[in-house]
Amino acid sequence: MLKPVCLLAFAIVITRTSSAETLPSLGSSAIRYGQLMTDHWLNVDVARQIERAVFYTPQSKRGGFLAELETLQKSLTALEKQLDSAQGLYKQLFITNAAQSSAELDMALNRIASAETAAGKTALELLKRLGQASAGNEFRALPIANEDLAPAWNKGHWLDANRRPRRILFGSTGKAGDDRTLPLRFDFSGGVFGFNIPMTASNRLDIPQAFRDGSAPEFNWMRTNHSGYHYWAGVYNNQNSYVAPGFLAQHINDDDIWMKLADGKVLKSANGWGQLNIWNPRARDYLEDYCEAQGRALRDDPFLVCYDYTAEPHPFGSQPPGQPQYSGYNASAIRAFRDYLKNKFQSISSLNQAWHSNYSAFDSISPPADPYISPPEKATPLSYEFELFRCHSHMLLWKSLYDAYRKGDPVKPIVANAGMFMSGWPVEALDSWQLQKSGAMDWVDMHMNNFWPNLPEQIYLYSLCRLSGKIPVQFEYVWTFPRTGPLDDSSESDFRAACQASVWRNLVWGKKALVFFDFYYDWPAYHNAFFNRDLGYSILRPSACVVPVTKRKALRFNDILMQTEIANPPIVILQPTASILNSPPQHPNQNFSYHTTVAGKQVHDLLFPRNYPFLYVPEEAVLDGYSLSQHKVVILPQAPYLPEKVTDRLLTWIKSGGTLISLGLPGLWNPYGHDDLRLVSQTFGQTRAADRQPGHWIWQWELVKTNSSVTEQIYNEKGHLTAASAHFVKGRVLISTGPFDSANLQALFYRVLDQSIGAKPASCDRNLFELVLRKENHGQQYLFVLNPHTRDSREDRISVQGKFARCVDLGIGSGIPMPVTVEHAETSFRLRLYPGEGTVISLSL
Repeated sequence: MLKPVCLLAFAIVITRTSSAETLPSLGSSAIRYGQLMTDHWLNVDVARQIERAVFYTPQSKRGGFLAELETLQKSLTALEKQLDSAQGLYKQLFITNAAQSSAELDMALNRIASAETAAGKTALELLKRLGQASAGNEFRALPIANEDLAPAWNKGHWLDANRRPRRILFGSTGKAGDDRTLPLRFDFSGGVFGFNIPMTASNRLDIPQAFRDGSAPEFNWMRTNHSGYHYWAGVYNNQNSYVAPGFLAQHINDDDIWMKLADGKVLKSANGWGQLNIWNPRARDYLEDYCEAQGRALRDDPFLVCYDYTAEPHPFGSQPPGQPQYSGYNASAIRAFRDYLKNKFQSISSLNQAWHSNYSAFDSISPPADPYISPPEKATPLSYEFELFRCHSHMLLWKSLYDAYRKGDPVKPIVANAGMFMSGWPVEALDSWQLQKSGAMDWVDMHMNNFWPNLPEQIYLYSLCRLSGKIPVQFEYVWTFPRTGPLDDSSESDFRAACQASVWRNLVWGKKALVFFDFYYDWPAYHNAFFNRDLGYSILRPSACVVPVTKRKALRFNDILMQTEIANPPIVILQPTASILNSPPQHPNQNFSYHTTVAGKQVHDLLFPRNYPFLYVPEEAVLDGYSLSQHKVVILPQAPYLPEKVTDRLLTWIKSGGTLISLGLPGLWNPYGHDDLRLVSQTFGQTRAADRQPGHWIWQWELVKTNSSVTEQIYNEKGHLTAASAHFVKGRVLISTGPFDSANLQALFYRVLDQSIGAKPASCDRNLFELVLRKENHGQQYLFVLNPHTRDSREDRISVQGKFARCVDLGIGSGIPMPVTVEHAETSFRLRLYPGEGTVISLSL
């Protein structure tokens, strides 16, 4: 039988005397406060489950349950005020530099502990009675006991032979040995070695003996608390690589070791971190040696969770605006570029034929100008191949570093931060899809969780991992983003709801490991420190104490999250890789890529808030055989450059009944900048198209001779064609010269979209919730529902396509059936959720 007292596994309920000699230290009172606050929010979560269970109970049977719920809610509200008062007492002592707690604070914490225990027992008993009345005697009020939330790192248990987590893992950047982090129940902590382990000799790391044999205090702490740690490996991408003293001393004056910009500037370093030239054989050998040495040194460490070897990608140059940014201008890089072209084309005549050029030899080819110094009006074969070469070079480097780790350690997962949304800055030369395809990582991270486009990026990363089979994770996870509701920097309740919603989204979009950031510094734009900034980072913030609630939800739905995938959507956004590589340059310190705005704002904001389901597919996957026939709509976010085979496949797919929607004129050129225009002219008729400001993608479109299948044209106040739609055999095409940002353009967009996909798989009347359908291989479906608002409890009617006679809210204990209405092959029900709250609905026929 379930023991309700387990709800407060961490609470300290022993009675203390108030004499000064027996008072706990102020530090231990801070820890106790954190334990009680986390337990409080676990109790509140149970109370919210009770409220939803009452919501589903017929009106005639609610009376007694409502009265008990109101009493419980009043007691929990009173307890929250007592916890706030206890924090106020702590603050007074902290300001006076008191070493010990006060009798008043100690007695307050004792009273709170007793009251929380009683409230937890009452809540579980009430939920049990409600659940059994609705779901039968098999109902369990607490499927995940609170002792299950305790740290439980065990490599052999939580990772399978393919390095895939069997359970959602919660980690943090907290320090091993810091007891103040324990109330949050993280499975593993930050690295015990700092940013890197020094390498004092070739292939040998400088690791203290106590760290080698596991006798250091940090390891004893991890052993006691069943915790692990993750390792930031010091190969930080581009300008952040660790450079060992021996290598630095030997090569500091060799200019080709360091990255060189187009203006001849060499990015030398003498401080142990530098921008190594990845095309220099000695630099590559050094990086491989360092990675292999790490693997060899740490392979038998049972506490190490993974190696995170490319933590934070950035452009190489990072020079002020108006200065060069691109890599690839070292002598060794130029030789490598020529070798790349020679391997690809075999002969200079073949290259000239493809490029429409007349080079005399491969050695006569030099890199193009840095586009930040000489922005091109249009792509050329030279500029496009140089972009491909740079991406290919990074892919080869990353794969070689992965293989070096594997020589040292064949077992532990290797994490890489594979670029950013829509492959991030082209100046980075990191093609996210190609990096995953190469096998350069086991777990894949992206770094934009603390900035826009954090929400689009979650969907993007899941989409790529869905195709590659890699594991999406979120390291250096800023838990205060994304912010999709009002947020006052001084409101802990706003941050608590933001945290719950943020974790929920990460889980729904496939993340299998989260590393929360930070404890010890409150980044001004993020306000993300778990410890209270105003109290010297000595005590947990109230909002941080909701993390165990999110972990309990993750473990409650663990099997569903592990055994399902996002249901195949009717809509895909095609990542136009050739156009990304040829896009107008955006300075790294001022913006992300051109396509970040188009896909992450202009397209995302049309679809996501209205619960249109979509995923991303890179154009390379289409070239590799990905079937577009499984989708009804393809959206192109500014794709003026398209490979000829992609154009061919899109035209074939449209003829078969697909709908293509394009922001910007698609396929004007092939990736080399050679004219194409078939995608527009075959579907609309004879066309004239131009970039009004060459290189800025401000499109002018004129239909010279219109096909009879053109159904609608929209002109702006200047008489310029801004959008048109046309039928093409069985399919349809809608093109806008820019974003769908006016009322008439959006009306056309949604009309074409709705006619193409029919009813959405899941929708809600007022779009108050975020809805995501996940599906098992055998067909069982689950609807994940989130209230994204930070302040408002919300209620809405949800409709799902299909006749589901039995719908169960799995977020209430082990699950409670919901009242549903089934009409015309559609199932509907009402749902109410608190701010930041999410739940899972099981849909059964």
